Amino acid sequence: MALNRLGEALRRLIGKHDLTQVDLATQVGISATALSLIINGVNRPRQKTFSKLLNRLATTASERNLLLDAYLGIEASEAAEQSQPSSEENPPVPFVPEEEEIDHDEVTPSSDAAARYLEIKAQAIAFESDIAHILQVARVPYIHPFQSEKIACDFVTKTKTKIVIECKVNLNKDWDRLLGQCVLLRDNLPAKEVVIVVPYHNKVSELYAPDFERQGFFVETPSTLIARLKNLGAVSR
Repeated sequence: MALNRLGEALRRLIGKHDLTQVDLATQVGISATALSLIINGVNRPRQKTFSKLLNRLATTASERNLLLDAYLGIEASEAAEQSQPSSEENPPVPFVPEEEEIDHDEVTPSSDAAARYLEIKAQAIAFESDIAHILQVARVPYIHPFQSEKIACDFVTKTKTKIVIECKVNLNKDWDRLLGQCVLLRDNLPAKEVVIVVPYHNKVSELYAPDFERQGFFVETPSTLIARLKNLGAVSR
């Protein structure tokens, strides 16, 4: 079962890194009971919890791939179940975690749609992990993910100048909505700046980047992120 695959992967890496389940639970901010339920296949972790587990346990590409394959195997099986023919008037759609937002107008109850959804989600998780690694190498302390009662974001730096860092993998849609989110983040979080990180620039991101800068936000790639954080005072020069 896919759930057991994730549990087996977690057990393997917990042992490899000489941790206890209690240690790991404390470090990722969940209870030992919640972690035990995940490892034993009773519950599956939300994406934010999985991202924390990934950041703590995956120190190499092979370890990251091990966890990603196991985690996405859970969602692949659930998406496949949801895409089975139904006798009901309204056919089911692929499984979507409750904290995720997805355009249901673009989702069809087919294996291709489920596969595409999982591919994008895998890219998003892996990209956040890459950004976390870049921040660690640059010795930028951060909270990931950050969540308050009213708002959430991918990263907030734990520096004198607090900066929100949001990751965007899909460069071809939702820029207008993202701009509104940036305004909300700046207004509601104890952070002076908001930086959007994209894997690379294309024509769409280059078109929108000036609009973000006019509002006081910055669109960066991984190669320019640390330089921007230095300019904003979050990294020692």
